[in-house]
Amino acid sequence: SLNQDRESFLVFPNPSENGKFTICKTGEGIDITIYNTQGEKIYHQANINSIPYSIDLADQPKGIYFISILSKGNCMVKKIVIF
Repeated sequence: SLNQDRESFLVFPNPSENGKFTICKTGEGIDITIYNTQGEKIYHQANINSIPYSIDLADQPKGIYFISILSKGNCMVKKIVIF
């Protein structure tokens, strides 16, 4: 959609050295899914109402991941990096 800023979210730190990320998002009832570069789902949490929300991917290898946030029918995807 052209109006992407209306439903935006921030992931920090990005890149992350230890695999820990914090998500700040306006709104509630969001679903978070994270995929690796092979398209495999490595993390999923539905109906999150606590913002900011922390994610720990310390058990995942270093590399690039894609975080998808579904909020009120809008899907937003960002690239996150563990280095």
